[in-house]
Amino acid sequence: MDSRSIARQKALSADLPSYIKLCKKTVPDISQCMVNSIAELIPYLIKGIPELNFPPIDPMHGRNVSFTVRQSSIKVYAELGNGVVTGLKDMKVEYAKLDFDSGIFETKVTVPRLIIKGQYRFKGTVMLFDIDGGGDGEINATDTSAVLTQFGEYYMKDGVRYIKFDKADLKAHAEGLSIRLDDLFKNNEALTQSVNKLINDNIQTLKFELDELLGKAIQQTALRDFLEIYNMFPIDVLFPN
Repeated sequence: MDSRSIARQKALSADLPSYIKLCKKTVPDISQCMVNSIAELIPYLIKGIPELNFPPIDPMHGRNVSFTVRQSSIKVYAELGNGVVTGLKDMKVEYAKLDFDSGIFETKVTVPRLIIKGQYRFKGTVMLFDIDGGGDGEINATDTSAVLTQFGEYYMKDGVRYIKFDKADLKAHAEGLSIRLDDLFKNNEALTQSVNKLINDNIQTLKFELDELLGKAIQQTALRDFLEIYNMFPIDVLFPN
């Protein structure tokens, strides 16, 4: 047996943790199978899966995210660094759609409450106030829904077929949002509180941008590790015939 055949045999016999329930491509309702499989996996994801290099999801530590708002009354550029996301332990999978021909997978989850904390940097104009500050920041989101669409391409390695997702899109929407930005104005706590109230009183003007920020925060935390599993195992191991 040559080296390529040995590599192929090892890849196809690769073992996933026993608590990961696999869904066969041929099952009549693979969507429900995936919903059940992910639901059973969530308790393990909360703690992390070291053998798959998957970190804990609650709390989850993320990379820096940034966003720009250019509304008529609010024009700002903001960054959130050292972000920590909590609340994903309570997420519920609503559906999972897998198209193996096109390589497009879509999953929808809902989360009752998400909290994102981190160090923010905020520069711009809010309701005629010029702001250039930074400090601790927090975003609270309630009844969040998120739809993840993964665009996959198949490739062969050692005679075995894998799928890679170089492109993934996550759209998030929260029914309720609030934001807290400490130290907007150094040595002026009263003005900082007033502008925070002003922002939250007009939160709908920020709704689109904050939904986008939620999506980025989740995508740059959970997804970067979640999608890596597809590079570790052939598609026929993850979804057997």
